Amino acid sequence: MAFKELFSKYKVYTIISIIAILLLVAGGVTAGLLVGKQENQQLSIPVLAADFIDTNGLEYTILSSTDLTVSVSGYSGTSTTVVIPETVSNGTTTYTVTTIAGGNSSKGAFANKTTLTSITIPSSITTMQRYAFYNCTALTEINFNATNMEDLDSYNLVFYNAGDNGTGITVNIGANVTKIPAYLFNPENNSASAPNITTVKFANNSQCISIGNYAFNGCSGLRSITIPDSVTSIGYSAFANCSGLTEINFNATNMEDLDSYNLVFY
Repeated sequence: MAFKELFSKYKVYTIISIIAILLLVAGGVTAGLLVGKQENQQLSIPVLAADFIDTNGLEYTILSSTDLTVSVSGYSGTSTTVVIPETVSNGTTTYTVTTIAGGNSSKGAFANKTTLTSITIPSSITTMQRYAFYNCTALTEINFNATNMEDLDSYNLVFYNAGDNGTGITVNIGANVTKIPAYLFNPENNSASAPNITTVKFANNSQCISIGNYAFNGCSGLRSITIPDSVTSIGYSAFANCSGLTEINFNATNMEDLDSYNLVFY
């Protein structure tokens, strides 16, 4: 075979090989981008648009037209004191408010509402999603009345940096609250981002039975806590790293024993 013919033949094969390699690389990059996109979608909480707004500027998204439930999905009002209602009407239909929506650091229902000073959470709330009150740095009062709220996860970011620029948050626990959900005031499982809670008050005749795992963990600004006589169990590390505590009033008359590694007041 002549040298020129041989060279031309291998030149063609070389070009074909290069094209094949480029196609494989491009395919791999595209696949990688798709996988990354899917992974990011799995980590995020869908942010739903509001279906209606009440006269106070609270925005609601319908969760179920059958059960007649809604979430608070945003706030466009001007008041620094917000009371979330147990029920809300839209036209002739009345809905129960069960959820305070999250999403991400800019899409939580009250995320970055830096003028908000007081929030009242009603008894009807069963779910608070990630970032719900993220960076509400002016908060000084949280009225917690949810009687059947589910536990939060260890990276919930619900009250991340809440009250950070204020004089301190007083948490008022309603009389009908039977449990403080796990991780409620422990947004990121460390002290750095915990809400600036200074006082926790249980209502007279409190029915609270349990304080969940890590409920106040990392609240280093907490100065005083009174455990009511109704409490029968305190979860693991419930008040761990509350390094500013100077007063604990313990009134529980029928509390169960703790294990040897409970870290409740670590």
